[in-house]
Amino acid sequence: MAHPVKLYVYDLSNGLARQMSLQLTGRQIDGIWHTSIVVYGKEIFYGQGINITAPGRSHHGSPLNIVDLGTTDIDEDTFNEYLEELKEQYTADKYHLLDFNCNSFTNDVAGFLTGGSIPDYIKDLPTDFLSTPFGAALRPTIDAMYRRPTPGTTPAQVPTPTPTAAPAMPNPELVGSILQAVAAQAQQGSLPSSAPSASNQSTDSLTSPLHPCNNSASFQSLIRSHKAVVACFSNVVTCPPCRVIAPVFEDLARQKGVKTGGGGGAAFTKIDLTTPSGQSLGSEWGVRVMPTFMFFLDGKKISEMKGADANELRTQIDLLLFQAYPPHKHTSLSLPAMQALSLKPILFTQVPALDAVANKLVSFVDSANWSAETTTSAEQVKRIISTSVLPYLKSRFMPPEALKNKLPSANPTLLSAWNQATVTLAKLLPPESLFPLVDMWRLALLDPAVGTWCAANPLASPITTLLNVPSTKTTVQQCPRPYMLTLLRLLSNAFSSSVLSPRLLIDSLRSDMTAVLVPSLLHSDAGVRTAAASLAFNCSAFLQSLRVEAVKSGGGATGAGDIENEDWEVETVSAVIEAIDREKESEDVVHRLTASLGCLLRLSPFYETQLNPLLDVLQARQVLQSKLAAGGCGEKGVQKTEVKKLVEEMTNTDEELEQLTTIANKLTLSTRRKRTFPFNDLPVELQRKIVLPIAQQSQSTFWSLNLTCQRTRALIPIEEILEYLPVILAHTYQLQSFFELVSSKPDLASLVRHLWLINDASRDISREFGNYIIRICPNIVSLACKRDHVPPASVRNLTILEGSRVWTSHIARLADSLKSLHLITGTGGHRKPEIGLHSRIQCVHTMMPSLRALERVAISIGRDVEQHFDEGHLESLVEKSPHLQKVVLFVHRKRVDDAALESLTTTVAPILESKVDWSVRRCPRRLTERKLWEDSVLDDGGMIWRS
Repeated sequence: MAHPVKLYVYDLSNGLARQMSLQLTGRQIDGIWHTSIVVYGKEIFYGQGINITAPGRSHHGSPLNIVDLGTTDIDEDTFNEYLEELKEQYTADKYHLLDFNCNSFTNDVAGFLTGGSIPDYIKDLPTDFLSTPFGAALRPTIDAMYRRPTPGTTPAQVPTPTPTAAPAMPNPELVGSILQAVAAQAQQGSLPSSAPSASNQSTDSLTSPLHPCNNSASFQSLIRSHKAVVACFSNVVTCPPCRVIAPVFEDLARQKGVKTGGGGGAAFTKIDLTTPSGQSLGSEWGVRVMPTFMFFLDGKKISEMKGADANELRTQIDLLLFQAYPPHKHTSLSLPAMQALSLKPILFTQVPALDAVANKLVSFVDSANWSAETTTSAEQVKRIISTSVLPYLKSRFMPPEALKNKLPSANPTLLSAWNQATVTLAKLLPPESLFPLVDMWRLALLDPAVGTWCAANPLASPITTLLNVPSTKTTVQQCPRPYMLTLLRLLSNAFSSSVLSPRLLIDSLRSDMTAVLVPSLLHSDAGVRTAAASLAFNCSAFLQSLRVEAVKSGGGATGAGDIENEDWEVETVSAVIEAIDREKESEDVVHRLTASLGCLLRLSPFYETQLNPLLDVLQARQVLQSKLAAGGCGEKGVQKTEVKKLVEEMTNTDEELEQLTTIANKLTLSTRRKRTFPFNDLPVELQRKIVLPIAQQSQSTFWSLNLTCQRTRALIPIEEILEYLPVILAHTYQLQSFFELVSSKPDLASLVRHLWLINDASRDISREFGNYIIRICPNIVSLACKRDHVPPASVRNLTILEGSRVWTSHIARLADSLKSLHLITGTGGHRKPEIGLHSRIQCVHTMMPSLRALERVAISIGRDVEQHFDEGHLESLVEKSPHLQKVVLFVHRKRVDDAALESLTTTVAPILESKVDWSVRRCPRRLTERKLWEDSVLDDGGMIWRS
């Protein structure tokens, strides 16, 4: 027998969300939804545990809406058994208003009964709310309300949201009380007890962005409704690896979870294998190992991972997100000038003589013809201006040094009255008489409270009223200059509000603003063009900031959500290019317009399909290049360095994209190898992004990567990594090969920073090739060499294979610049015991120059400490180095016994004690001098100098 299944929907805010959400969050939220399932003549919901009442008889009252979920053939006894299983999971102490609530429960039950799910607008409400600045600011407060206390500790007080948590948050005490009321309503009037939980698990917070799934239906619903899904099958009770990986998984879910509006992220879910329903789901998907992670894309399983490898888990999630949301082509481009742009809005903050502005407006009011049908009289308008608006503006924008208290904000009563007066004056006064009023609103919009109020009433705000004034003229060009100038500045200041900014770029408000912006960019007056260019930049910079944030969070190329509009972007790009072409006077205007163009194009989802072809048609590259030529902008063209760099970068972007496309087309991706990271299967742009930082930071890792992917060297030209990596020429063939390379490509020689010339080559070969390489590499900073090599003056870190030869002549020319010295003793030279090594060094002590910049000394000592170490030249080093800070002596383990090590320590202690920071370190045999040197140049001496 089929039983009907209904979803009862309640609004926990009792209509407050519909009234206040737009003002608080900048987004319309019609309700804070609580749901329950009605089946078998009973209403079942989750609050203080799982509750059952007669339909419509719960403490929530009558439902606001009833949704038909279909029918079920499951009998009531089976359903009751299922509810008993759920009671172990849906307990009162696990309730969370955002993460684990009544809607999580009804979605699971709906999946079990019908195979479907509850409506998306209910499921996704927490994500929608948290994606707003207001919601993000309240998240800590909500989390604190549901924090499980640690046994033996005093529960923390629920914090009241502070005014600094979000821009212009109205009345934090009111917000806190609303939250408490909603939470109490959701849980039958009480929050989780502050008494210690009976559970053995003690945790700071139960909050986690995980979607609960307890049966096959809810799991299938999750997979169908999200582009990317990560599922964890685990048992934290009996499986230690599951407990280890659990916090890592939750942290990744927070970082890379679904983000509304950004269009990115994956849905994360955890299936508890301790419950019968979880075990059944695990069996359905063939889970045999705990933990098991499965990765789904577009409803299909694409990979699986077994075990608690945190690094592998991160890699798999990153690959899933990359496939779900491929990066925009522009993320592969090097755009330093574009990335250096500040995306903060250009604001017009000049404060005029407010009394003069008010008097001017009042004189216009007095001269107007007032009809009897006008709802607001002239006296009322003048009273509002003189007794409310003017005092507010004076107190808000008085000189900063006169401020003693916090700046006052406009209240809704003042703004409503002022807005009504504005509507009246816009109908009565001609545009040339309205500019004082517009200038007052320009200042007011710098107050966050005003921006929030306008966002809550976008169609009835003064912005809409004032935008419609130019339409009374045949063209914008005919509208008086003072009005257009102040209006454009007002619109620019509107972008100071993070709540109002998105409202300006959607729906009719965007159309009205564009109707003013586009003709203003081509206005005959330079001041109007400057203000229009500022507004164009603010629009495009706000759009760009949303895209950049989406890319950072894995949102791909659709980060701006509803704000992205193909037709608007095409129209604006066309107008900006035309304005750049016509601008011959102001470099500032060219700068702002070029920056606007860059922000509109970079990361645009319409770049390939619409904007790139449009750029060719409008000859955008030629237009930009003309600004650099004489007469293009002023007599000599653009002169400011930052403007030049930006224009040049914009003209080269298309060429760089073409090169990347060519590389991607020419490289053949290899077949995926078993048990090998599928690096070659990735797009070339991503391969470069992966390999380049590795090549620049770790030579050994870069060579290891070459073993599994032979094309890494082809991806990264040597000039991109040569200045970051140490060049180690430890063998004859390496010395000769590098000699041939820098001889054939002299430009590469200037990139060499770190060079190791201690090798197995004969003395003649080593001296000839080594010194030639040193001569043509003028920028060497770190050098390891033999006695036959002559260090260049650029060297700051010198390593010398000391042997039986003198070394003071090597550093004489570096006396004023050498910062660190590493001496490798006891190798090469005379090996007969009758020829004393230290006596040959001793004889040159008096020749040692004063090393005025030397800060660090390291000495690697050979097998025979007495034979290979002379305390005389160490003492001389200390005396001749006034800024010496640290001395480290290395001996190799198993080469030097304890007695010799103790003797060495006793010898050097009187020399170094109380003078410098010093230590004697015993290194493992595998830690060679070359490895020490390589690590030191890559880590600023980290391996050698770190105690």
